[in-house]
Amino acid sequence: MKRLLLAFAVLVILIVCGFGVIAPRVQRYLLAPPSHWPGDKFMLFEIKEGAKAGPVAEQLAKKGIIRSSWQFKRTMRGLGIESKLRPGLYRIEPGKNAEEIARQLGNHETWTIKVTLPEGLTIAQIADRIEKAGKVEGGQWLPRAKEIRAAATADAYRQATGIGLPTKSAEGYLFPATYQFEAGSKADQIVAVMFREFFTRFVRRYEDPIKTRRLTPHELVTLASIVEREAVKDAERPIIAQVFLNRISRGMKLESCATVEYILPQHKARLTYRDIRTPSPYNTYINRGLPPGPICNPGDASLKAAVYPQKTSALYFVSNGDGTHTFSTTYQEHLAAKARAESSARGGSDRAVKPNAQAGSPPVTGP
Repeated sequence: MKRLLLAFAVLVILIVCGFGVIAPRVQRYLLAPPSHWPGDKFMLFEIKEGAKAGPVAEQLAKKGIIRSSWQFKRTMRGLGIESKLRPGLYRIEPGKNAEEIARQLGNHETWTIKVTLPEGLTIAQIADRIEKAGKVEGGQWLPRAKEIRAAATADAYRQATGIGLPTKSAEGYLFPATYQFEAGSKADQIVAVMFREFFTRFVRRYEDPIKTRRLTPHELVTLASIVEREAVKDAERPIIAQVFLNRISRGMKLESCATVEYILPQHKARLTYRDIRTPSPYNTYINRGLPPGPICNPGDASLKAAVYPQKTSALYFVSNGDGTHTFSTTYQEHLAAKARAESSARGGSDRAVKPNAQAGSPPVTGP
């Protein structure tokens, strides 16, 4: 009997020892990347809203991204991320083991696409850039331009910020910046991100000074958009803003070429007299005061210039062809500055920047 018990004990010890040797090897095998990766480069895996850890592990195993759903669930439990899974599109690179994938999902490391949106673009131009940026890796991973345009409305801005707009369009309220949009994002999600960025960078930042200005917040954004399209040098933006404010206070037309460019079907380097007679509430050559809304989406410098214009008595400005402007108080001074600019342009200057940037007189070209 004693021999039988001894033999049994030895057997148990051998089994335990064997398991101790084999188990780690089995675990390493189950955690290792699959021997046959189901794709040439990477795999895209989507976690939907409300998805649980178990079904997620089973889907990963079914797609061949991991070896064992059972081991993957144990790994998630051990890392404490079973309840931390969030919806999104995940780009899983080949060679990642199950633990690395679990951490990626638990840390919500979704696939993002970088989109840089410079100052001064219209909604249509922003939409085009987003669509173009989203066309990567053989697919369209960001919304089409028409979807962005349709989503960028005043109602969407109100939903994102709680603030209403007097126009139907949200032109001017998509803040220009570099964004990392999640691949697979919807158009309303993307514009909401830009709306909230605008709210933070303008509404909150200038909340107190805005209350003391004569113009409404919407009018300030409209003024900033004109400054954005007229100015080149940041140092001149506050001066240009004050020039337009001076003209408004005197009941003069703004006569901004940028507002005419906004209503033309195609951009023109130089406007004609016929162009500035184009009927539109946005045409400041034929209408007094500011247009109904912004003509582009202004950046930090132009928004700040609208809120904090630089005191000047100037009523006119004309481009010098190098990004700077000559500012004048009288129309006679302006005509002289304009003549010098035209003479310089005829002299062969190849540095012209925004040749139509002027206020107070029609563009140089004829009908």
